[in-house]
Amino acid sequence: TDILEGEQWLGIIDSDEAELAEAAARNICESLRPDVIPLTDAFDFPDRVLNSALGRKDGKVYEALLNAARQSTMNILPDGTKNEVPKFVKELVPYLDKTLLLHANRELPKSKL
Repeated sequence: TDILEGEQWLGIIDSDEAELAEAAARNICESLRPDVIPLTDAFDFPDRVLNSALGRKDGKVYEALLNAARQSTMNILPDGTKNEVPKFVKELVPYLDKTLLLHANRELPKSKL
């Protein structure tokens, strides 16, 4: 049995035990969910170490996601040129309320801790 190859618990525990383990993992995740951000922040990893567009201390998650997508190799063609935004996306720009989006990004929820 090779867990790393996706065989999970096969041959290590029986199906009833696997169901109990998965239910316990779900319960733990549900109980931790409200406090997962403060718990993660407690490790005090700087953004540059995490190298993630999410969970930023400056709160600019959407700007960081957009920047990461622009720089992603998925959006660069084999010849090195950038994959252009489809025309229909550009047609949506007049309908976006960018002021509202900027305002919403600056209002961060307060931690419960």
